Amino acid sequence: MINIIKIEDVELNNLLNKYEQSLFYLKNPPFFIENLINYSLFINRLLKTIQGKNDSLYDEIMNRIDFNRDFEEQLLNHGNSVSDIPPDYNSKLCLFNLAQKLKDENKKSKMLLDKISQNLFSYKKTVIICNSFDEIFINDYLNYSGMIDVDNIRVIRFRKFMRKKELEYSEFFILAYSLDGFRDFEFYHNLPCRINLILYDREIELYKDCLNKYKRNLENELLKEDRYFISGLIYDKPPDLPLTLSQSLQNIIDNMTNLSNREFDELKDDPDIHNTEILEYTIEYEGLYELDILKSSDTVFNHLNQLIRVSRLQIEESIRVYNLDFGEILVQTAIDLQGEKFQEIDKYSTLWKNKLRELYYNRYNENIDSLHLDLKKCGLSVLPNTLYNWINDKTKFPMRRKDLKAIYELSKDMELGISMGMILNAKRVYTSVMISLGRDLKEEVKNFLQYGELGDILVQNNISKETLKMAIEERMPLKKIKNIISRIIKAEDYNA
Repeated sequence: MINIIKIEDVELNNLLNKYEQSLFYLKNPPFFIENLINYSLFINRLLKTIQGKNDSLYDEIMNRIDFNRDFEEQLLNHGNSVSDIPPDYNSKLCLFNLAQKLKDENKKSKMLLDKISQNLFSYKKTVIICNSFDEIFINDYLNYSGMIDVDNIRVIRFRKFMRKKELEYSEFFILAYSLDGFRDFEFYHNLPCRINLILYDREIELYKDCLNKYKRNLENELLKEDRYFISGLIYDKPPDLPLTLSQSLQNIIDNMTNLSNREFDELKDDPDIHNTEILEYTIEYEGLYELDILKSSDTVFNHLNQLIRVSRLQIEESIRVYNLDFGEILVQTAIDLQGEKFQEIDKYSTLWKNKLRELYYNRYNENIDSLHLDLKKCGLSVLPNTLYNWINDKTKFPMRRKDLKAIYELSKDMELGISMGMILNAKRVYTSVMISLGRDLKEEVKNFLQYGELGDILVQNNISKETLKMAIEERMPLKKIKNIISRIIKAEDYNA
């Protein structure tokens, strides 16, 4: 069941209303802007934030808003520019003002931390459901807040919370602070324990939409003829909860509806996973010629062996960059855990590579440059060396869907075309499993650094403490940051 804790924020509501008014204004001549879907996703991300004003997250989001050209391109399509719009109806400016407001004053963060503190006095254990981005922030707050009884507080990600047995949390005060769609609503609603959900007014409208959908699904079941035949009772439908769906909220609902269960769960765990822009950091070190290029959402180990987001790093900080090549271990662990699923993955991984090899050996007589040139014309995004590695079976799947489609476009192979949907599905499953296992393995390395303990994956693959310690010192030594250079790029250009 769900208990809504409403956040009163008049200023935030006014800024959201101004944004919606700007969308309504820009639909009319001479602008004709129908939708700004990416902007709705920015709003969704901002409403989830719980960080303090000094956190780099807000600047990162504002940089991404600035970099995104969707607004300007739609204006240009009808011969307009930003300078033609009155400031009050500039949607990008409205979005900046919203981000700045939440940076200066985040009432969701205050409400969450207040509820944590208040519950300590009730002597009831607390569970906080969060995403991977906020997990570090909340744990840092608990560790440095001076609170007593922090051992009675558990911080757990949504995906792990879903896997727990219901009875484990029956005696807990459970807090959550985001609602992304019907999938997490239905999970929370059907729990026997109470989920205290901290939401802004705009998010409560999403909650109402989910509740109405849940009621309609239930009503369809109750109105079936066989139920009336058995019970003789007529179900009297109650009215839906009144709600107002703004354009941005409708965009958010539509986006979440289009996600698969796996994609939805990934988004709950990492709210930045589907960003159309990526903030990339180049990190230089004192006394070293080497450098690391990392995404803002990547994590590294600080000098206390705690995982920290790259976007929060400071010059002169000492870090270890996770650089252990455990690829074979991850594959073997995945096969052990999900053997039947990996047989399917291997089948479709072999299929597309065999078709590529047929092109290379039969049509192009092992001329990699000619093959690369023609695939490039069909949309290939990689260099000849990467293409050659694919032919020599050094990867399961390309990173990009368009690279698989380029191979089909050039080959026009019927079997490849018919199987493309299954290949893409196998690619999604493989990527998801490997990311999940990689994250778990990284956690095991963290536990080893902090406590000297080996986790299940390491033990299962016969990695000794001595071997792991030697690998850490050799492959991920402690390095002091000399300089950090950032740039923002389109997600589609990352690792292209």
